[in-house]
Amino acid sequence: LFPLVIPLIYSFTHAKANRGLAHFLIVLLSTGLMLLALFWVFPELKGSIIQYMNRQVLPALGGKREISTENRFNILFDLLLDLSIPIILTATLIFILRKQHGLRLAIDKKNVLLFLLIGVCASVPLALSLKQRKFYLIPSIPFYALALALMIRPHMSTLSQKLSNSAQRWMRIVTVSLLVITMGYTLVANGKIARDQDKLALSYAVASTLPSGAVIGGSQELCGDWSLVAYLSRVASVSLDCDEPREYVLMREKPRQTRKLNDYQVIELGLDSYTLVKIRTD
Repeated sequence: LFPLVIPLIYSFTHAKANRGLAHFLIVLLSTGLMLLALFWVFPELKGSIIQYMNRQVLPALGGKREISTENRFNILFDLLLDLSIPIILTATLIFILRKQHGLRLAIDKKNVLLFLLIGVCASVPLALSLKQRKFYLIPSIPFYALALALMIRPHMSTLSQKLSNSAQRWMRIVTVSLLVITMGYTLVANGKIARDQDKLALSYAVASTLPSGAVIGGSQELCGDWSLVAYLSRVASVSLDCDEPREYVLMREKPRQTRKLNDYQVIELGLDSYTLVKIRTD
């Protein structure tokens, strides 16, 4: 929701209160109208959002769901840790340029403050909840990066003009090379799984074994593993249920460690981390 307050932040940093307030009201009103239109076109959407608020957002804010830390400010420590290297590099470069080259240029303070406050609005409110993940910080990182880039921009611009043609050419070569390497790595890594390999493997195995829309049983622990629930839903269109007995049951056990179940038969998925069993009918 932090993009909604950007007009207010702009009005504060650029001393344009009336225009910023007007833009904020326009954004807020247009967003509300779009939601109402979606509710009218898709009546089920309203119920889904209300259910999401009641089951996810409000319990998370109240510290009753998916607690991942005991300290609300842990997410801010992670943020500072992630930004520490860019901050140190920026401060070091500015210090060196001012010390050795005497560059003391005016910084675009208004836009620096603008992007800094947007980053704060996108990250600090995360401390309200004990449900914290580092990837929640991703939307705020680009704004902190823009603020740091604006701080060093005038110094680097002036310094680049003092460099020889040969140095500038080598800088362009290095920049283009890094861009090519990054794009090449992105293409090579495309399609490769970097995390949650077991959960994704399970989801694809279940998708090839059970029909779409199936509901399988599981323990409270499995039903509370929301990344697993999401993968099963997105990949296999299968739901987990820990309240009612089901024909199929999922266990977080290796097949060789599964206890002998006379009333169940093991469904072979080719996995070590999970076991799917089915109630015997014979």
